[in-house]
Amino acid sequence: PTSLPPPPMSENKKMQMQGTSLWLSEDDPLDSMRSTEELPPECDAVVIGAGISGCAAALQCQELGLSCVLLDSRGVAGGASGSNGGHMWASTDSSKGRKAFEAACVADMTALLQDAPGPDGSPSLEALGGLELALDDDQMEMLKGEEGEAWSSERVCEALSARPGAFAGGIYHPQACSVWPARAARALARKALAAGANLQTLTSVHSIVEEGGGAVEVRTARGVLRPRRGVVVCTNGWTPKVLPEMEGVIIPARDHVIVTEPLPARLWKHSFCAPEQKGSEAGDDFWYGVQLADGRLCLGGGRRERDGGYAFGDDDDSTCDG
Repeated sequence: PTSLPPPPMSENKKMQMQGTSLWLSEDDPLDSMRSTEELPPECDAVVIGAGISGCAAALQCQELGLSCVLLDSRGVAGGASGSNGGHMWASTDSSKGRKAFEAACVADMTALLQDAPGPDGSPSLEALGGLELALDDDQMEMLKGEEGEAWSSERVCEALSARPGAFAGGIYHPQACSVWPARAARALARKALAAGANLQTLTSVHSIVEEGGGAVEVRTARGVLRPRRGVVVCTNGWTPKVLPEMEGVIIPARDHVIVTEPLPARLWKHSFCAPEQKGSEAGDDFWYGVQLADGRLCLGGGRRERDGGYAFGDDDDSTCDG
């Protein structure tokens, strides 16, 4: 495998990238790895996007006996898989098998991350438990119907070092975890590589073209791939760039997450999510937070009311404009 030097940045770009995610602060050969110097002449499947979904898809292809090329315009976990709040909460909604499905996903992710510590040996997962918070009595009454343990205002505020009365209470979910998401994607990528996948980073896909007889071309900045069996697109909010027919169907939405320097004391004993505003009609606008193993506070969300929205339709994540 070859590792390429990072592309040069302008001074303006360097300034913009000061907002890069903490999860991507660890140097890794997967940031610029190419399994072969040139794109392979043939393959069974092409997976576009090397985030958690794409790396899992590439691994699945290889386990099914399909030779796979995994493409990304950046490096592994260079998109949303490396820029998020770092939470893992399984749903308590048992309808349509969701609860069982998500519980199985959490079990698989837990096993994956337990075998993927940081370069310094730090854990990639902490089972902290999580608090779903209420800002007033109306919201607390709504939460009481959910699965989990109801906590009083006093207990919640003590657990989060909050001023007395800041929260009306909350529901404690013991299965909630704090995770280092980029390590999860990288661990999956390494499993896919070990199974025979061909990783090509820093390779932008321009288009997917269907030809006669079911043939497909994946046209990239470095050449064309013609997979025998098909293409799997795992590009999240960037999907309309390679599948224009998904414009208006898959809509990118940006949020902000801020992280402090390490603090000496544990202020938040559990991860949490809290409505952005009081009242029974608060909707799904939330703040979410967790204190990491090294003492950093990680806080995200809260954009819809504060600055007019999540920047719907904007897929430029190179700047932090909060």
